[in-house]
Amino acid sequence: MKKALKAWLRNEKEIEEAIINGEETQVVESDFGANELVIDFLRKTGLWDILTGMLIK
Repeated sequence: MKKALKAWLRNEKEIEEAIINGEETQVVESDFGANELVIDFLRKTGLWDILTGMLIK
């Protein structure tokens, strides 16, 4: 079975102009980005230190 591969070119200047002009834009977050959000939340709330400091019994 074939899987589709999508690629987007990153062009900050074009995106910035589109947002300023009120054009419709689309954001696609990768799985990596979603994981980073969770880890950042855990670190800011102090839960990361609790989770990583737990000893295995």
